[in-house]
Amino acid sequence: MESDLAEMIELNLPLVKHIVFQVAVHFPRHVDRDELARAGALGLVQAARRYDEERGVPFECFAAQRIRGAILDAVRAADWAPRSVRNLARKLEGAEQRLATELGRVPTKDEMSEALGMSHSELNRL
Repeated sequence: MESDLAEMIELNLPLVKHIVFQVAVHFPRHVDRDELARAGALGLVQAARRYDEERGVPFECFAAQRIRGAILDAVRAADWAPRSVRNLARKLEGAEQRLATELGRVPTKDEMSEALGMSHSELNRL
């Protein structure tokens, strides 16, 4: 049983590398790809231990979801900012880029606050 488990893990290690490659393109460059691979490998081990062949799902599909989930969990755990803060930062950055493109220059605080529908104090707080 243990040798089957070890073999299943070893045979599917390339899947971890593949998923890290897919997921890493969505993260900034400073996110350590080796850390993502370690988290993915742990997800693969968990998948191998929990896999139930009788459910009719191919192991690769089952493992891919576990690997991806383990990677995302590790990234979220390492992130100091909650998701709401990240979403707000993206909204701010998007508005600034859009205005800069339209205006041909860096937008003023007045233009930013108007575009975002918020007061100067709210914008400054962000």
